[in-house]
Amino acid sequence: MTIQLDKSPPIYSTGSLVQISGTGAGQQVGVIISILASNSTLVTLDIQSTNRGDYSTEWLVPTSFSTGSYTVQVKTIVGTITTPITIQ
Repeated sequence: MTIQLDKSPPIYSTGSLVQISGTGAGQQVGVIISILASNSTLVTLDIQSTNRGDYSTEWLVPTSFSTGSYTVQVKTIVGTITTPITIQ
């Protein structure tokens, strides 16, 4: 399973859109995307993968988010993967 963000390095501002996508999630299964702080889940997005196992969604970074490092976590029946994201 893969996860990809639309910026490299993954640095975003509050109020900006983050495109989250990936492959290998399993065919037409639930995909749970979470934005994690060091000790809590801040946002959870529930989407469905395609019949090829691809997934894609956008997340609008709330203007109330503090600057710092976060983790994007993707979880499906196939497994769980993460990638870092920075809000500035």
